[in-house]
Amino acid sequence: MFTGLYPRTHGAYYAPPNYPNGLPLSQRFTTMAEVLQANGYRAAGIVANAGYLSTSMGFGQGFELFDSRLPERVAAPSRSPYLRRRVHELLDRFVSTADFEPTTRRAQEINHEAETFLNQVDGPFFLFLNYMDAHNPYAPPPPFDRQYPCSYPTIERAERARAAMEPVLTGKRDLLPEERTCIASGYDGAITYLDSQIRELIGSLRKRGLYENTLLMITSDHGEALGTRNQLGHGGVSVYQNEVNIPLLVK
Repeated sequence: MFTGLYPRTHGAYYAPPNYPNGLPLSQRFTTMAEVLQANGYRAAGIVANAGYLSTSMGFGQGFELFDSRLPERVAAPSRSPYLRRRVHELLDRFVSTADFEPTTRRAQEINHEAETFLNQVDGPFFLFLNYMDAHNPYAPPPPFDRQYPCSYPTIERAERARAAMEPVLTGKRDLLPEERTCIASGYDGAITYLDSQIRELIGSLRKRGLYENTLLMITSDHGEALGTRNQLGHGGVSVYQNEVNIPLLVK
């Protein structure tokens, strides 16, 4: 998307653990941000995927600002499902334990940094935003974490989904109906949350008088199996339509 080249040509590849920092994009390739910046655009990239889209992978080429920071999160106190559930029951009275799960910044945080950039621009700009909220562990913030049915506590959903991954994908057992319901519940909640944040972003562009004169593109890199055909996740698992049929919206 940034170079107009297939990976076999540009060679950039995120491949831990053999290449802990990945194989970055070579400086000899010109990116879209470099072309736009050379033509008077201010360019900023604010991304949640701090692995594939890190500066060490060369994605910062041509951006005056490229922010791929990890979130500042409180880590979950234990990987024991029982202890996690007890902590959930206690803390959930005061704060969303969904914040224990994400390993990337939420869309609201990405939008906040985007607002900071938009406050500084006076002229043409290129703004690349990357969201990871519709990605496992499917742990949206309130009220989206309970918007769709699931009998498991929020903090237990991700634990159960992780535990099911290996035995289901290797054919040792089928995904249980309740497991599938809860995985879909978290995913749907995450998408609904992400939709709300994209709405906030578009609203901000309208208030600034930028929306009508802005080319807006929304797309994705993959879908999710969500238990269909006993498939979970997306990482090279299958090429069925639920994983490869993605949106491309252009305004």
